[in-house]
Amino acid sequence: MPTKKKKTSEPKGEIEKKTDDIELMSFFQLEGLLATLTSEADENGEISEDRMMDLVKVRAELAERVREIPAAVLKLEAFADYLGREVDRIVAARRRVSRIAERLRGGVVKYMQSQEIEQITAGSYMLKVRACPEHVELDDDFHSLAFTKPKEIKNPSDEAVMAAREHGGIVVMQHDRRAIAEALKRGEKIPGARLERNYCLEIK
Repeated sequence: MPTKKKKTSEPKGEIEKKTDDIELMSFFQLEGLLATLTSEADENGEISEDRMMDLVKVRAELAERVREIPAAVLKLEAFADYLGREVDRIVAARRRVSRIAERLRGGVVKYMQSQEIEQITAGSYMLKVRACPEHVELDDDFHSLAFTKPKEIKNPSDEAVMAAREHGGIVVMQHDRRAIAEALKRGEKIPGARLERNYCLEIK
């Protein structure tokens, strides 16, 4: 007895495949599909009945998704605020812990210097005081236009600073410690500025 041949359907195009799964698409994927369908209709100057049905389906699904977005946006913004608070808390904790570690290092350095101890063996660690690189110390009332630079502009030219001021911009200035250090090392005298060298604790 002859068997009936199964009717095979033509393979679907990409758009047909997408419109079959619009319930699984994200909001942005639906927006992209709507733009594709709309542009296809505009290019052809006419739209088939199937494409019209696709457009109706996508627009209806988008309308439903839009109603869900406000709640999602508010949740995301609330979570973003929470993350911001967590970042602030972690940054503050990091600074606090770093200050404690720095004070402990400084305390050991002072102890070793006062006792004229060059190095200490502490379990599996070796402690030694070493000279740190020189750094610039400024008096509280230090002021020198020759050794300042804009704070909010990276590598600005003099013309850029002048242009900002001419157009009403507020240029926040800060001390150029690198320039001050280089000048002091060349032997220049800068009132209110000096090079100092601290001692650090080396832990190996």
